Amino acid sequence: MKILLSKQIYKFFSDYLPHQKNASINTIKSYRDCFKLFFIFMNTKFNIKPSQLTINDLTKDNIINFLDWLEMERHCSVETRNQRLAAIRSFFHYSQFDIPEYLFEIQAINAIPSKKGVKKEISYIDETSMKILLSKTKHNGKNSLRDSAMLSLLYDGALRVNELIQLLWEDIHFDLNMCTVRVLGKGNKYRIVPISPETGHLLKLLKSKGNGVGIVFINSQHQKLTRKGVMYVINKYVKEANKEYDFKNNNPITCHVFRHSKATHMLNAGIPLIYIRDFLGHSSVKTTEIYAKTNINEKIKTIQKLDKKENPNINDWNEDKELMSWLESL
Repeated sequence: MKILLSKQIYKFFSDYLPHQKNASINTIKSYRDCFKLFFIFMNTKFNIKPSQLTINDLTKDNIINFLDWLEMERHCSVETRNQRLAAIRSFFHYSQFDIPEYLFEIQAINAIPSKKGVKKEISYIDETSMKILLSKTKHNGKNSLRDSAMLSLLYDGALRVNELIQLLWEDIHFDLNMCTVRVLGKGNKYRIVPISPETGHLLKLLKSKGNGVGIVFINSQHQKLTRKGVMYVINKYVKEANKEYDFKNNNPITCHVFRHSKATHMLNAGIPLIYIRDFLGHSSVKTTEIYAKTNINEKIKTIQKLDKKENPNINDWNEDKELMSWLESL
């Protein structure tokens, strides 16, 4: 008996991901997009409509052809290809308990390796350039206070864009000596982020201008800002900052560049990786190590220290007559 794929897909998205796995909204959306693309692929290549697909159609060969189609015809990156494969693996990890008769094929699909690609370097801007960029938000139109508080928090708290746009006023706590922000990060995990008095002051001013409840950063329609909305604000001030001679910017400045820049600046200041890990909300310090690997300034400083250091244990070979004589005797 052939099992319709639609029934298994429905249980995967309506029960397993949100309830059993407690996956985030972004993860569910990413997995949803993967299967939408797979449906398009099967309809385009084999003329099989989504409602007609069965578990038998999810073979190892079809999955590999789908991944190749993403990369070759839709020009997706290797990273995107691997993300789609991860979604498919998650689906079969769940389904293997419902359809044990397909376990052999499931094992073959789970054995499909992720594709190796060229790792992109971390993009960040130096501290001087960041100060110039943030300074451009002051006294620059009716939304200058919102923009100043938003970009300062994006950098100061090293927030992901999704963490920023869903932030509520109730998540911000103003104390006498410190302001902290409770951030809902990946995997629906909360972390407490301390921010500077300057950023805290901007948030206090912004709160005093509004009702101080609900979403912190809103647009002119009093609705939550979108990712595109935040990028529009960033691009507006990057354009102004590019006019400054000291502003160094060789790559596009996205929302995540603020996060990368903060992590790099913390590393330059000598803060241990394990503390940076907790600040960023990484589940493993191995993820945080990418900043140490790309930190060229620290590498240069280390090399300079080695050049200046005198090592008394290293002697001139020509001066060690006994050793030279012994070598010659060989």
